[in-house]
Amino acid sequence: MSRRFSHSQLYAVRNHIPIRYVIESLLSIPSETVEGLFRFRCPLCAGYHTAIKHDTNLSRCFQCAKNFNAIDLCMLVRQASFVESVNFLIEHKKGPCIQHSWSAAKGRIDPFEPIGEKVKE
Repeated sequence: MSRRFSHSQLYAVRNHIPIRYVIESLLSIPSETVEGLFRFRCPLCAGYHTAIKHDTNLSRCFQCAKNFNAIDLCMLVRQASFVESVNFLIEHKKGPCIQHSWSAAKGRIDPFEPIGEKVKE
């Protein structure tokens, strides 16, 4: 049986897995640092006129004029569906640089905790 992702799970996937970690480590998108700025190859146009914004956890291609969150990038690079991409990111959320503010001490549940089975297509 399938289920939908909760709002908090989707929020956590989009906002608590650092976009640079997704680009470099999870998806192995070619990237470089030029004059102190992190650049990655756009999955749409293959250009390097790109940037990431840590405050919003988004990446952007200025040539395509497109913003990408972690799920968007995963869908494009892996040629996967939305559900497959979210499940992939949830499975790989325990990377070395991933920290998020959800804690039992604050009386919150971890939004990455599965409620039931993984969503199936």
